[in-house]
Order: sequence, then structure tokens, then C-alpha cells
Amino acid sequence: MRLLASVLVLACAGCGGHGQGNKGELGGHCYPNGTCNVTLFCGGGICLALPDARLLDAQVDESPDAQGTASDSRIDASPDGPTTPQCSVLTQTGCMTGEKCSWFHDTELPTPLGHVGCAPNGTAAVDAGCAFGADGPQGYDNCVKGSVCVNGRCAQICDGNGGNPTCGTNTTCGLYADLFDRGGTNVAGVCDPTCDPLADNDFDGSGPSIKTGSVCTAGQGCYGLPSASSPTRWTCLGEFNNSLGNGSSCTTAAGCAPDSTHVYLNGCAQGYVPLIVESFGSSQFECVAICKPGNTYLGNPGTEYPRGQSPHHCSNAEGVGVFDESSNGDQCMYSWRFEIDATGHFERSPTSDIVGFCINHQNYRWDSNNDGVIDSQDAPLPSCASLPLSAPSPGAPTAADMGCVDTLTAGNLPTYQFGQPRPQTSSREK
Repeated sequence: MRLLASVLVLACAGCGGHGQGNKGELGGHCYPNGTCNVTLFCGGGICLALPDARLLDAQVDESPDAQGTASDSRIDASPDGPTTPQCSVLTQTGCMTGEKCSWFHDTELPTPLGHVGCAPNGTAAVDAGCAFGADGPQGYDNCVKGSVCVNGRCAQICDGNGGNPTCGTNTTCGLYADLFDRGGTNVAGVCDPTCDPLADNDFDGSGPSIKTGSVCTAGQGCYGLPSASSPTRWTCLGEFNNSLGNGSSCTTAAGCAPDSTHVYLNGCAQGYVPLIVESFGSSQFECVAICKPGNTYLGNPGTEYPRGQSPHHCSNAEGVGVFDESSNGDQCMYSWRFEIDATGHFERSPTSDIVGFCINHQNYRWDSNNDGVIDSQDAPLPSCASLPLSAPSPGAPTAADMGCVDTLTAGNLPTYQFGQPRPQTSSREK
């Protein structure tokens, strides 16, 4: 399964033309903090329109059928596809006695289709193994009412909007694109086990970064992306490319993306996620290492951790891919810095001060000349060790601005978004 999620993009230059509109508006220059008005994103210092895509901070699953194969996507049945009376998968109403409201796999070719409808109640309990029947009228699973087959196991159905039914301890409701999809809207999700991105990922397959947790299986990683709209969550997903580590381009050819404008959340090796574009002026996303951050700032009386803490720091010796180990290369940026939106709202999560991401400061820019535009005339992001906790002058960056310290040490958090609105991505399961 490749997870559907959002990808945070740092301000990039060279992605568009010269600004012709007002600052923050379509075609105009980006604001000094690298943002634009709602529904727009900053590309090349210019405000551009977001892709016409549905956003889900959720998981996407293409569940295996009875033969163990997986489709690339499933959408609500087309006008030529089968139709059934509408029932409710949340309340399990609208079907006859002995039936359940569930998801059908209708057809694979030319485009995989699916729909919500009534099916015979199954016998496989939650967490038991399961399978779908042949696509078409028999394309339902053998799970009991109130659950559905996801990744070969029966998972409890839940309300992704926080209503009933809810999930239990150590699980979270994941909305899978094209599962329980009606006209582009997910009417339900399933309860997924939560995981620890530092313990439940094998960052290099062997050695000191070997997986220490037990929530995810050997073929799975703990994947997630920081969110400013709901608490960041991490869940187990199948690993597809164990060689795509830090700095690897997330491309269609590499099996990391379905096309040039989307990426798979679990397209990278476990321990790495397609978080940002690879450099200033690029539109190509890349895999970024997850790290364990530590406070780093000018005048810090304690130990400095610019590249994070071992065994989860930005290091060529401990990870897959390439890390810039220079004094202002890959720096372990706290996850909380990606959990602040354009309005200044901070969505704290359990991993805000625990998890970080290896961000190469040399590859990105900030408005160093205070001209209100982020372009090639601006300097790379400064190193964490050179940044004080308090700004020495108006407009000067601080350690908090670059996510170099935890929220307690930062004190007053930045009130602007570090990156840009995130385009939709997709996911798939093996």
C-alpha cells in the first residue's frame, strides 16, 4: 500500500516566472516567509495554483483480491458499473438480515472500480486473515460485519470525522483513498495500529539502526508526515524500495511516485519519507531521513546535536542514501516546525519534540536580504549552531525559526508556516 498523505514543500525558486500580481496572490511574489494566500503555493518565489486534487491526511489502500494481487486504485462505480442500494458502513444499516454494508471490488480493467453495497456477512473476525472474492458480484470480503479486509487482515471500520464507531487504544482511524469512496468522498475508514517512527523502522537494514520495535513487520516501515491540521500520526505500511534513502529522488521510474506531480508516502525505504523538494529551484521530491533531534543553538551550554542523536542522526554511517555531514549540511529539524500552518496554528502531536527530519540547509533559502521575495539572491538556511534563541535584530532568524530546538526551549513559537501547502500523494500495498 502506498499511503495517501500530504507532502510539505519548502519555498523553491526557478519553478515559475516573474511575479505579475500582488504579493501573495496568483502570479504575484510570495510573502517573505515563503507562503501565499489560501489555495496557492509558493514556487520559484511566485504564487502558483495548487493541483486540482483531493487532499487526505490519510492512508490509501488497494486491498488484495482472492488471488493476492493488488490494484492501483479503486473508485466509486462508473455509470456503466454495477449499482446497489445505498447503505451505511458506519451504522451498518440499509441491508437485509445476514448481510453487511461493505466494499466491493468491481473490475480491474480498463480502470479498477469499486462501490459500497450490501454483501453476505463474513466469518473472519477483526485481525484475522481475509481475502476478497473475484471482482464483480462476488467482489466482497469474508470479514464480519463492521470490519473490512485491508492488507490481508480484517480491520475495524471507523468514522474518520471522529464520530462513531471509534478506534481503541494504540490505533487510529485511517481514511483510505478509494476504500469506501462515494463520489470522491471517503464515507468511512479503518482502525490502523500506530507505531514509533524511531523504533519501528530499520534505517539501514543492519547494524546500529536496526529496528528495535515490534509493531511493524519485517516488510513494513512506520510511515507518516507532519500535519498542521490534525495530530501527526504514524502507521505501518509495506516497504517498496529499500534502496531509496536520504537524498534519493522520488520518481515514477524508481517506483516512488505514480506520476510527476504525486508521490507515494511509502515509496521510500523505511525510515525515510518524501517530505520536500530536493533543492531550491527544483520541483522534484526526494526521500528524507527521519532523525532524533536535539537542541542546537548559539550559546547552548549543553551538548549540541545539529545532525541529531545517535543512532538516529543524519549520518552516512547509520543510514541509506547520501548525507551532507558538513557544518551546515543535513540538520535534524524538529517535526513541530512542520506542524504550524499559514495562520500560525500549531497542531501539537506526540512526536512534535521527539521526531525530526534531515534537512540539508545548503539546499534551501530564506529571505536574507529582507526584500520580501525568496529567490536566488538569498542565502541558504543558516546552521543551527549559528542561531540564537532570541533575534538580535528585527527580521533576524532564530533557532526556533529553523526548528533547531524543542518547543520548550523555543519559548514563543514562530507564527508562520515553514513550508508550503502540500500536494496530494497516494499509496499502495504489496
